[in-house]
Amino acid sequence: SFQRWGKGGLPRLTWVCLALWLSQFPAHSSASYMVYWSAVLDILYLSPGANHTTTTMCECGWYGADSPRVSASGYVALPTSDPSACSPNTSFSVKKRPWIALIKRGNCSYADKIRAALRKKASAVVIYNYDGAGNATTPMSHPGMTVYIFLFIYLKCLIV
Repeated sequence: SFQRWGKGGLPRLTWVCLALWLSQFPAHSSASYMVYWSAVLDILYLSPGANHTTTTMCECGWYGADSPRVSASGYVALPTSDPSACSPNTSFSVKKRPWIALIKRGNCSYADKIRAALRKKASAVVIYNYDGAGNATTPMSHPGMTVYIFLFIYLKCLIV
């Protein structure tokens, strides 16, 4: 039988393919007058034992302030030990390429998380909220990481 949630509250799937698209309209931060771009996520998965693919779409994330606003797609890979991917030696559950790192928020800077995934050749990074934080998303900055796609999402968009 298909289990929607694995260890740490993340979906346990045979494979997941995630595509990220730039939304049509920017969101504005009134406090700093910076422009942030929302992201549309298209989540495609095949559940164990099923013979069909399911797709869901949500506008549930933000591009990082220093990220290029381009699309990316690939298989989702989680960090194998620490879900926050704070160690420079973090390894990921990569089985196929291209792949997107799905990393939990907290414990270190966003730039550290992105660097850990970049060392392992991720095509993009998606950061999700830590437990108990709810569905709020926060546009974030990660200076010096301008060649990398970085999104902040709330976990609800992964419920399929």
